[in-house]
Amino acid sequence: MNRINIFLVILLISVSVVSCTQKEFIVKPNTSDSVELIDGKSKCVFTFTAVGGSSESWMIMIDNSGDNPICMIGRQPPPSYMVFKDFSASFINGNKHFQTVDMMDNEGSVLLNDGYKIENNKEKQNTSQTSTLLLTHKQSLYHMNTVVPGKSYNSNIALLTMTAPK
Repeated sequence: MNRINIFLVILLISVSVVSCTQKEFIVKPNTSDSVELIDGKSKCVFTFTAVGGSSESWMIMIDNSGDNPICMIGRQPPPSYMVFKDFSASFINGNKHFQTVDMMDNEGSVLLNDGYKIENNKEKQNTSQTSTLLLTHKQSLYHMNTVVPGKSYNSNIALLTMTAPK
């Protein structure tokens, strides 16, 4: 069993023991979509454009039981054979935005530096769209940090975790 499988098994077992809100969603090849999960004052959103061979079952989870709320997005079980041509992810707890991000690929490597970047979409109309995403979220003005691909992003995500302050 490689490092990512062991890590995800431990992570999923620990999440199942504590109280959390989760939702399964299907990532289909050659589609653009968005999934949202709300638990109390926490909200996690994952928007993507994917290509690949066949549909995959993914999970989005919010865990508010610890010191800091956590949003996790990943494939159960890994690895993922989807290629995410584009994505964005955001997590907010009340009016507090995520502070830390961890992304892992199928090999269990944590993506660093240019693998992703955090954009601060401060006070602008919420019309975020990924490259071919047809869904448009229109709301009033907002302030939200968003995780998006960086320069060295390799189109592969196995697990994305964002942590926000309480």
